[in-house]
Amino acid sequence: EDIVLYRGQGPGGVVLLPDGQPAALAEVYVPNQNYFLQINNGKIRHHEAGIIFDRTDEEGRFQLSPVEAPYCLVVLHEAGGAMIPDREFEQTGTVVLQPWSAVEGMVYLSNKPAPNQILALSQHPSFIEGDYGHISITSKVTTDENGKFSCRRLFPGRIQVSRMVPLESGASRSMNTTVVQVEPGQTAEVILGQGGRNVTGRLLLPAEMRGRSYDHVDLAIQTAVKRETLESPSFEMPETYFVMTLEEKQRWQQEWMQSPAWKEYRKKMEELLGRSGMGFHESVIVDSDGTLRVENVPPGDYLLSGSIGDPKLDRHSAECYQNRLGRVAYPF
Repeated sequence: EDIVLYRGQGPGGVVLLPDGQPAALAEVYVPNQNYFLQINNGKIRHHEAGIIFDRTDEEGRFQLSPVEAPYCLVVLHEAGGAMIPDREFEQTGTVVLQPWSAVEGMVYLSNKPAPNQILALSQHPSFIEGDYGHISITSKVTTDENGKFSCRRLFPGRIQVSRMVPLESGASRSMNTTVVQVEPGQTAEVILGQGGRNVTGRLLLPAEMRGRSYDHVDLAIQTAVKRETLESPSFEMPETYFVMTLEEKQRWQQEWMQSPAWKEYRKKMEELLGRSGMGFHESVIVDSDGTLRVENVPPGDYLLSGSIGDPKLDRHSAECYQNRLGRVAYPF
C-alpha cells in the first residue's frame, strides 16, 4: 500500500493597517531559537536563511511554512509594525499593525548643543523571552549641526536611548543613557546631557596594568546606595562553559533560557534594574593618559567602581573576564 505525504501548512492569517484596512506587502517573519533576526530603524537589516518569511498579498493575507510552537510573528510595514506571540495570534488569525512611534530631541556636551553625535535606540519587548528566538531591535541616528535628532519607525513601548562614544580600540561605549515610554503613533522628546557638571580625574596604574589604551578598564559612577540593593542575582554555569565550543554554548544557553530558572533570574534582574535605575548611573571614559571623565553629573554622593582587565587580552574574551587584575571602589 502506497503512503502519500502532503505538505503541511504553518500559521496563516491576515494583516490589517491601524485603520482596519488590509495591509498589502507587509513582511511577516518568524524568528526561532536557531536563527537571528536583526531589526534596525524599523526594517530588517539581517536575517539568516532559516528564518520563516512571507509577504502579504493585496488582501493582507499570508501563509507561512510549518513552524514549531511557541513562536511569535514579527510584522513590518510602512504604516506600522507588530510583534505578536502565537497564543495571541491563534485566537483570531489577525495581526493589527500599530502605527510607528518616534523619538526626537537634543544632545548636549558641556551644556552646549552637540552635532555629529551617534545615538543608539534599543528595544526589548517584554513578552520576548528565550522561547521566541533571537530578536535584536536597534535604531541609530546622528545629531545634526544643531545637536538635534529624530528617529522614526520605532515600536511603541519602552525605548532606551544612549549616546555612543568611540573608543581608541575602534569599539564604542554607551553614555547618557535614558529610557522613555512611547505610545503607538506618538513622539517622545528626549534631552541628553543637559545640566550637571563634568567630573574628571586620573587613574594611576602600575606598569603591568597599563596598556596602549585603557579599553581594558571598565568603570562607572553611580548614586551612592546601600550595596545590598545592588546585589545581582546569581545563576549556575557549567564548569566547562569556557572550554565549550560555540555550538555547545549556544545549546546550553537555549536550554537554560527555556527553564524556570531563567525566568526567575530575569524577574530578579528587572527588579534590580528598577531599583538601581532610580539613581544616576554612567559609564566612565578613560583616555590613553589615564584621564577619567564623566559628563553632566548632577549634585550628590557617588561611588566610582569597576574592574581592570589584563591589557594583553581581548577585553571581550572569557579569559579576560576570568582574570581581572584589580578592582576600583572610590566614594566621592
